[in-house]
Amino acid sequence: MASARYTRNIKPEDLQPDQPSQPMTPKQKRENFWFYYKWHVLGGVLVVAILGFFIHDMASKRLPDLEISIVTSKMMPTSVLTAISEQLETNGAVSDINGDGSIVVQVNQYNISTDESDQTVDYSAQMAGTVKLSADIQEGISPIFITDNLEGLSRLTGAFLPEEGMVAVPWQEAQGLSGLDLVIEDDLLNTLIDLNEMMKDFEVVRRGYMGTEKESTLQTAKEGDKLFEKLTGVPARW
Repeated sequence: MASARYTRNIKPEDLQPDQPSQPMTPKQKRENFWFYYKWHVLGGVLVVAILGFFIHDMASKRLPDLEISIVTSKMMPTSVLTAISEQLETNGAVSDINGDGSIVVQVNQYNISTDESDQTVDYSAQMAGTVKLSADIQEGISPIFITDNLEGLSRLTGAFLPEEGMVAVPWQEAQGLSGLDLVIEDDLLNTLIDLNEMMKDFEVVRRGYMGTEKESTLQTAKEGDKLFEKLTGVPARW
């Protein structure tokens, strides 16, 4: 028999057996699930959305058939890069090399000062541009370059030598480029700026090759030669 000290505070209702719990309605089940798992659900939705965006972006991205590069210490406006790219995509010199149904010419920009006396160089940007340019040269990505300091570019990379097939043509003599509309609007000054004057300092350059490059690099070089001939009139090497 239970001791009185253990039972004296027990109420009659405490001795009643527990009533069976009532089953939850569908609405209560949904509310209960959302209360405990809403952050799991939201996190899962976010992950799926990010993956979907990434997959769509990769699937819809147009891969370039050919790439060319601009090397200069100046930051070229995006409108100039776009104008050059569109001109090259529509002049008939570049074909659908990768077979994806579209012709894409990508214009890269490497902001590098090749003037050793330049005291205004941003060395962090200089280093980043140099690394990218080195990778471009090493992998043979760009068969054509546009630069305003060919001597400095040749000294920096060692890849622009006449004996290896390098040819440079002044911008104004490259008929496939000199006719570009490079008048852009400066939103801050609310005025038009003619960049054709600036481009007169540039040369269009067909890079040289040692002959020991891998087959994919030489194939890109052949396609680049066709484009260079279209732009400048200089016969292709192959």
